[in-house]
Amino acid sequence: MIGHGLRSDPEHFALDGTIKSGDGTLTLSGSGGIGKTAPAKAAIKGTNFLAADIPAARVLISPDISIERTTDNIQVGGSVTIPKATIDLGKLPGGGVTQKSPDVVVVDAEQPQASKPLPVIVAVAVKLGDDVKLAGFGLDGSIGGELAVSQRPGRVATGTGLSACAWPA
Repeated sequence: MIGHGLRSDPEHFALDGTIKSGDGTLTLSGSGGIGKTAPAKAAIKGTNFLAADIPAARVLISPDISIERTTDNIQVGGSVTIPKATIDLGKLPGGGVTQKSPDVVVVDAEQPQASKPLPVIVAVAVKLGDDVKLAGFGLDGSIGGELAVSQRPGRVATGTGLSACAWPA
């Protein structure tokens, strides 16, 4: 179920929306200018939102993310908690042998010169809750911990943190 509101004038916009999945809800809010360098802010918040429900994984998330565009950069910050997840590594896509695609792509058209994108700065904490289960390839247990994901312009994204694993004997 999706509820939304979008208000705008020729130079500004305002967002207000919700998305429901499983027993959870995400809310989106924000406002800003329409121009390429106009300031804008957005927030994504939610609790126990069903982010994945496939044979390989059922994952609930509780995000609290902020996104801000200034004339200098785009900043993404906050946290995403995964309170509950059941993941079967053996069923995840891409775990087996892949076949070469029969598609042929021809690229000979002149491409327009892209404008320089705004630098993106990321500081997001990913937190694993008490009910995150991992199985497959000989593993069957629980995993927890926290990962701080960071990215700065001109640098490779990094993740630092601690994890704890519990496997039955």
